[in-house]
Order: sequence, then C-alpha cells, then structure tokens
Amino acid sequence: MEDPDGVALVTMYAQLFVAAQLVVMTVIVLAAVISVRRYVVGTTRRRCAFRCAIKERDVEVELTEHRLFGVVEHASVTRCSAFESPEAVECGRRCVNPAFRRQWLPSGGH
Repeated sequence: MEDPDGVALVTMYAQLFVAAQLVVMTVIVLAAVISVRRYVVGTTRRRCAFRCAIKERDVEVELTEHRLFGVVEHASVTRCSAFESPEAVECGRRCVNPAFRRQWLPSGGH
C-alpha cells in the first residue's frame, strides 16, 4: 500500500525525534549525576592559603574533605607548606576549621 500523503514518513521522523530527545536527556542526567556526586557524597581535595598564627608565616594547606549530602562531615590536612616535608604535618591541625583560618589576614595580606 502506497502512502501518498507521507504520513508514514512524518510518523517515522517524529518517533526518531522523540528517541533522540530521550537519548540526549539520558546523557545530560548521567553527566550531572557523575559530576555532582563527589560534592554530595564523597571526597574532595582543595587548597587554602592563609597566614598561620602558630607558625607566624603564610602557608598553603591541602585539605581532604569528606562530604555527606553536601555537608563537610570530616576534613583533614594532607599537606602543609609550613613544614620541611609538607606531607609530615606535625601540628594540631586546627586550620581544618574555617573559623580558625579566618581569624587572621589572608595569605599575602600583611
């Protein structure tokens, strides 16, 4: 049977368009979930520079933060430029607390 009005062709293109939209939406959702996951539940590393009152000098620390539903549950100092070997952090690590770091001027702000 021949389709003189092209209804079958239009239907096929419509179905193809809907399928393409579903594929694109699936890719977008997967990309969002993968990129946001580490900030919602997971571990991130970040660096902070500030004036350490204990060492009385500018330092840069690398923090490892463990998050649960976007809230930092636990953080630890993995490196600190105040020490000869930055991985051998030998202080009480109070700089993990943002309130402690904000008490003094930012790094370079003397």
